[in-house]
Amino acid sequence: MPAGRTEDRQSFGILLGELIENVKRHASARTPGFIVAQVYPKKYRLGITIADPGIGIRGSFLEGEVEKYKNHDWKDSQFIKLALEPLVTSKVSGHAGYGLYILSELVLRNVGTYVVSSGAETVIGFRAGSGKKTEVVLQHSPWKGTAVTMILNLQNKLPLGDVYRTLPLPEGYAEEDFFDA
Repeated sequence: MPAGRTEDRQSFGILLGELIENVKRHASARTPGFIVAQVYPKKYRLGITIADPGIGIRGSFLEGEVEKYKNHDWKDSQFIKLALEPLVTSKVSGHAGYGLYILSELVLRNVGTYVVSSGAETVIGFRAGSGKKTEVVLQHSPWKGTAVTMILNLQNKLPLGDVYRTLPLPEGYAEEDFFDA
């Protein structure tokens, strides 16, 4: 995210907005979440964590409106991975299912790392030395809420337009409605 790039600043703002919106719409938290950021200037990295004390990703799917995602036998990591897929959401109306997918794709294309913790498991995603996407699942003591961390490489861009181009367009819209020709 080289300093001064307007596209990167806009992409970063959209990414943060998506994550904050996820807390508002899915957490069902009685108390507010929080955001913590840390810059690592010598390594050209920025770490941001958004956490909430809500019902967690599993809880959002199990209490949600989409029946095919209400599998009580799934592990927390299965729900986390599901939430990282494009166009997957626990709510029927007013949700596109873009938030965590956009996070994971932007971070991977930035050659950063994402960490999503919810329930008793954490999913960590990054690009291995070969450039291949790698996900690691860690188990830990259960925590009801959700914490999402992104570690961005400040030397690389955040290609939001490239990520959006991988998603199907909303019904009734053409590519030129969203992207420059």
